[in-house]
Amino acid sequence: MLPDNISSDALCQLLQIHGTDSNVTVPPSLAISAEEQAQWIQAISKVTLSPNTLAVIGKVAETCEKNCVYVPIRRWLALSNMIKAIAFLNGRTETKLIDTFFLGTSIWGRSASNTAISESYREILKTQLYKNTPSLLEKPYNANDLFMRVNHLVHSSNNLYETKPFNGEKCLAYRITIAGESVPLYAPLKYIETDIDFNPYNELRQIEKRVVCNYHGTSNCTISIDPQVRTSGLRSSVNQANSTSPKFEEFGTLPTYILRENAPEIIDEKKRLRDSLNTEIKESMDRETANLVALRNTYKLFNESKNDLFCFTQMFNAVQDDIKKQFDNTANIIKTIKKASETIASLPSNMLKTPNLVGKPQAKPQAPQATPPSNAEK
Repeated sequence: MLPDNISSDALCQLLQIHGTDSNVTVPPSLAISAEEQAQWIQAISKVTLSPNTLAVIGKVAETCEKNCVYVPIRRWLALSNMIKAIAFLNGRTETKLIDTFFLGTSIWGRSASNTAISESYREILKTQLYKNTPSLLEKPYNANDLFMRVNHLVHSSNNLYETKPFNGEKCLAYRITIAGESVPLYAPLKYIETDIDFNPYNELRQIEKRVVCNYHGTSNCTISIDPQVRTSGLRSSVNQANSTSPKFEEFGTLPTYILRENAPEIIDEKKRLRDSLNTEIKESMDRETANLVALRNTYKLFNESKNDLFCFTQMFNAVQDDIKKQFDNTANIIKTIKKASETIASLPSNMLKTPNLVGKPQAKPQAPQATPPSNAEK
């Protein structure tokens, strides 16, 4: 079959080597008799289009309409007969998704149409593959965030800190003096006693990307700054958008005011959080395990058709690679959930912690410019 359009060089080459149809002869042993052809046509017409196949055809038709690709009904009937013929020649009475692979190839005329429909076809195929496990079509579950929250629950103290509501969450208020200006910084409470680098909020309720904080597992906040703000200050917008410094330099360490150790309200809050996290662990483990089983079965089912006639190898390999990638990612998610489950199981039932044990020892503060926290700004 020849394409509708080719380049001038390709046309000249084609005219030199292309013969007439009458020059082509088929050996009698390979020829299909009229009786055979009639039997095949009748058998192909009896092949059933599976629900998955119909769904793919329908979505491809919608894509054609959106991209202004005119496909007459006769051509849709011909394409569906091709899908049925592929199933028939592979000894099946019902079509499979693999029989529709050619719909994702360059059969739609113009290059732009082929590109748009081919890209859409891959997404359509993916939707049908994972229709029974819709969570695989969504953003992957963040098991690392779950483990971080569990780890913080287990290893944090029961200290009640002086906080204030800021930007929709509980924050710890600090003040530092840079370039002669005293400016406030607000650190979300969720980061205290962790080892996570984070950017605090500034007084404009924006994330201050020129400052990095880390509690290093304690209640003391180590502050590092972009070197450029030492002279211009944090309120200057000169370097806010165009900072080229890839490194931050340590500015100082500030203590955090503790209202009470082993505070009953904190213990009660952590008990509620423990129950909530246990529920999340169970639900996520059940969901991800079901996804893993579904992916394994889908991979095996597709693998059975790898040697089928008319199997578009490039598309087949892309589908199998995607399934394998999803499988490996899901397996890693399950491992992280298991770690979270084992960690939370070590939490004492009464939640009591020895006072003042708030993590690793912190180096003595070395910042004459940093001042202790004062009352939170009103």
